Amino acid sequence: MPTRITLRVGVTGAANGKKASLPNDATMADLLALATTKLALPQPAKRVFDASGDELDDDEDGAR
Repeated sequence: MPTRITLRVGVTGAANGKKASLPNDATMADLLALATTKLALPQPAKRVFDASGDELDDDEDGAR
């Protein structure tokens, strides 16, 4: 079953957020591509942060 996530742009003054579903076997690249598409970013997403503000990378337990 896919994991429900909320994507937000981390830019001062940005107030948009989108709900999305991420497959359980998704990679960090999949998450970045999903964020780029769902948030209609002008450039590809490059970084991911969890709800507490810690940056996630490929070496961690996962993007969830």
